[in-house]
Amino acid sequence: MLDISRGTKRGIALSTAPLLAGIAMQYAVGPADIRATAFPVNACIGAGFALSLIIAYLLRNKSALINGLTSCAAAIAAIASVIIVTLITGIVKQTSDTSSAWHDMLSSWPFILSYTWLAVILGLTTVKNIATFSLRKAPVAFSHAGLLLALICGALGSADVCRLDMPVSEGHTEWQTIDNDSRITMAPFGITLDRLEIKVSADNMPEQISACITADRKSGARDIFSVKVNHPIRIDGWDVYLSDYSEPASGFTTATFRLIRDPWLPAVYAGIAMMSIGALLTLFLRTDRKKPAS
Repeated sequence: MLDISRGTKRGIALSTAPLLAGIAMQYAVGPADIRATAFPVNACIGAGFALSLIIAYLLRNKSALINGLTSCAAAIAAIASVIIVTLITGIVKQTSDTSSAWHDMLSSWPFILSYTWLAVILGLTTVKNIATFSLRKAPVAFSHAGLLLALICGALGSADVCRLDMPVSEGHTEWQTIDNDSRITMAPFGITLDRLEIKVSADNMPEQISACITADRKSGARDIFSVKVNHPIRIDGWDVYLSDYSEPASGFTTATFRLIRDPWLPAVYAGIAMMSIGALLTLFLRTDRKKPAS
């Protein structure tokens, strides 16, 4: 029979509790306002979270609960809660209707609390791996640390993601954009649509769509780019997508560009790189152990 300690049992109970607590909070206070955690609030939350993990690890010998949270059983229970909310996000059509938690899961308390608690358990395990680091534990340490970094920075950075739409007519230069709240804002650079190129296939269907543009900086510098559908370019830290267009046959040519800026994305990529290093170390160390002694 599987022997589960009292601390582990508490860890399992607390790992499933966030899902239930989230449902209760959703109906009690409504959806969370993600934009309220924009910088510098999210940076303070991240720093406080890291400090709390270190303090919790230092107090582990005085708390059976903390030790229970680093057990496999507690991790599995937390992962199960995350899988449930993730499946709901994928199955139920997601809209901007915040009146229903199931149709706007990313700002719902069940989603936020389930992922937060998984981050807590993963964080405690990561701190433990770092404190007891050895070459044998290197693959696990890199994998856990990378996953934690990607998860935390992806979540905290979501409030800082900026998405702007810029419609531009051929031969004109545009600086104004429209944000998610339909407000007009000024872009950090202007875009001139020099021409829109549409290559059609034999059955008269668009095969390749690209826009030749000139980017104007406020400093006076100008650069020429070619933007293709699903092939964004990068201008001054912004990813520029060709999101929509009108064919010349409609009487005038316009193109709509989607400008996206995510300042936390490099940290997410760093976490993914650490997970890749962990995977490579797993293969390397496993191969090294299999070598026969000479």
